[in-house]
Amino acid sequence: DFQAECPRYVALADALANVFCLPYDYRMPPGANSFTEDLQDLVQRIGDGSQVALACHSQGCLMAYHAMRTIDPVWVTDNIAVLFGFAGQFSGCSDCLRWAFQQGWNWDAADESVSPIDPTWAGELALDLQTSVYGDAVLYTQGTRSYRAEDARALLDDVGALAMSRATGVYSLNTQEWFIEGEQGVPLVIPSRFVYGVDIPTTVGYRLEDPLVAITADGDGGDSSWMNEAPAAWTLEPGCDMRSLPGVGHMDILTNDDAVALLTETVQGASAGDVPCVSAR
Repeated sequence: DFQAECPRYVALADALANVFCLPYDYRMPPGANSFTEDLQDLVQRIGDGSQVALACHSQGCLMAYHAMRTIDPVWVTDNIAVLFGFAGQFSGCSDCLRWAFQQGWNWDAADESVSPIDPTWAGELALDLQTSVYGDAVLYTQGTRSYRAEDARALLDDVGALAMSRATGVYSLNTQEWFIEGEQGVPLVIPSRFVYGVDIPTTVGYRLEDPLVAITADGDGGDSSWMNEAPAAWTLEPGCDMRSLPGVGHMDILTNDDAVALLTETVQGASAGDVPCVSAR
């Protein structure tokens, strides 16, 4: 029931046939909710012995990626034909920290509205900002001090966001065996294709001044290209498996004609045993 369970994806579902959604608790990191088990149950029910295509978007791609890394590879190859990602957060948290500094958010302990985020929200904060994605990019500055991905906890401590700081690193991807496989270039056991937007200034951090000054990078308006291009580390052939779409936003990609057409071509090719490239032709 897309309208009830996955309302943001109704338009995509309406453009396709035989599509099913798999909701999950986005507050929890991969492996800490029932997504993997629910995925297997759904595939067994709808596949009826045939392979299915697994399409994902945003944080859902991290969930799907984790599943493809941790489920028995024999089951994966028997049941999943291809993984297709729309603007996927394949390396964890891209914007959890910047939410904390947007207008209306604060860390005043005397304010009843202090931080509308649940301090136990491990799903985003506990993943950390992956240094493999952000490298040495400066994401925040406060006075003369700069904060990079590896300084996320120090930043939260310094601004008094102690509850958020405690959550950071609880499920750091850099310590997870399934994630490390990708960092080491180990490909998935099934074909994978990725499309994502570029050429849109995307907020990745702030200069902590009054008012806040955004630090931007290239991306799709929701995630940076650093995040969306992370699969290049482990996909078999980035020149074939990945496609950037200039000017296509993080949510707009779900109804973008080119992106949806690439999904359709990928699924049709997979059913024929020949997954096509998504690169510009």
